[in-house]
Amino acid sequence: MWQNGVLMSAARVRGGDDTLDQLHFGLYAPPSLKSGVVRNDDLAIFRVRPKRRGM
Repeated sequence: MWQNGVLMSAARVRGGDDTLDQLHFGLYAPPSLKSGVVRNDDLAIFRVRPKRRGM
């Protein structure tokens, strides 16, 4: 996940059938949080392929 041009989180994904099954762009918070605002007005979803070895 990139935020303001900075890589904040990354994960290696293995398996699957080369499709995107689901996404969640929401709010994760403890039960003590009584309210919150989520703004997803500038989302971009794209596939990143790893560099080939030997190149």
